[in-house]
Amino acid sequence: MNPKFYQKQIAEVGVDGMKIEPSSLAEAMSLLVKLRNYKKLLEKIKFNLHMDMRSIRKEYLEKIQSLKEEPSRRGLFRKNLTEKDKRSTKKNIYEERDRILAPYEALERLIEDYLDQIEDSKTYLELFIQKETEYKK
Repeated sequence: MNPKFYQKQIAEVGVDGMKIEPSSLAEAMSLLVKLRNYKKLLEKIKFNLHMDMRSIRKEYLEKIQSLKEEPSRRGLFRKNLTEKDKRSTKKNIYEERDRILAPYEALERLIEDYLDQIEDSKTYLELFIQKETEYKK
């Protein structure tokens, strides 16, 4: 999948810019349920993102393996690639892989940041709920 697809999914979750300022016990409980649902959605997106990154890495690993296994021939007279050419090709394959994976890795960091924020917010809400219930006793 395209990283833009994942970016759109993350934006649709609606975590960005969410205010966690409960004024009542009911509101705090409602926010806690929302955060749990957001966490589940983000974890599913993260799983799918990882699967795509894994398949990309596998694809490029196969390219490197094929470079090692069969002697590559080039040019008009079908000369074998030199070791220098093989190293250069291998380096180019790694650079291309890293360039393709960079947006996925950025999205992964974004998801991790959101998950950390959700955990912090959940802790805050749980403490708020605990204080409110103790206060009402």
